[in-house]
Formats: sequence, C-alpha cells, structure tokens
Amino acid sequence: MKLASFINPENRQKTYGRIDADGIIDLGRRFSDSYADIPAALRAGALKQFEAVQGTPDFRFEQVTFFAGD
Repeated sequence: MKLASFINPENRQKTYGRIDADGIIDLGRRFSDSYADIPAALRAGALKQFEAVQGTPDFRFEQVTFFAGD
C-alpha cells in the first residue's frame, strides 16, 4: 500500500490518501478526526483500517498536488 500527502483540489486543504491504480482515495476525509496525518496514522497502527476502505478513487492523479508532508 502506498500513502501520499496532497492538496485536496476541491477545498485546497492538506490531506492524505491511499494511492490506487486509478487514483487516490482521500483517507484524510474519512479519518481526520482520528489521525491528523500519515505519521499519526502510522503511530496508531491504522494501516489495516486504510486497507479496508473500498470504493472508487476520490481524485485522479492529475487533479492533486502532492507534497512531502508536515
């Protein structure tokens, strides 16, 4: 599983997500109340939760701006 930090193109907020073959699933939208960012999610052992998220990607790769994180 690959995770990435990016700018949500709809609201211009920093978020994070899971990289899938067809795009990015916005995990920040789903889990930000529990995990502020990727490091917090990793410290809490959230990878199984992230893997369990189903559905089509929220964004295509060309829609987002990736960044290195905070």
